[in-house]
Amino acid sequence: MKLAILGTDIDILRLVTAARAAGHECVWVGEVRPSDANAVRELAADATDRANTWELLLDRGTVDGILVGHGVATAELRTEQLKRIAAEGVPVLVAHPIFESVLPYYEIDMARSESRGIVQHYNPLFEFPAALRLSQWVRDGHPTIGYDSSAHL
Repeated sequence: MKLAILGTDIDILRLVTAARAAGHECVWVGEVRPSDANAVRELAADATDRANTWELLLDRGTVDGILVGHGVATAELRTEQLKRIAAEGVPVLVAHPIFESVLPYYEIDMARSESRGIVQHYNPLFEFPAALRLSQWVRDGHPTIGYDSSAHL
């Protein structure tokens, strides 16, 4: 699979490392934070920062998927990029949280729903060991804490 990086951060670098280990290649890079430049040189076939040509990613023939991190873009630019990418139906995996406001998420989801594209978030805390147990407690109730509605029937 040919991947693009649009904005770097620690989560994106970890994802690219895992993707390379699985046999995928990073063929396009843009918006590399200066602190990530050395790592990107090791991970990408061509580490030239192509941030000014990010619209090439809208062509589904360029890459199979885009990994989107914080990089150096403003929130406004990143919102515009993600809305356009989602509208074109290019698969994208976004480091979460990417925005401080929830409004861009709604706008991106509206664009995604029209194209039926894949927009997925990546949150490394989701893999937190207690997350499964906590979600079960929220769904089913805790065995000893909280109100048990069946006890009063």
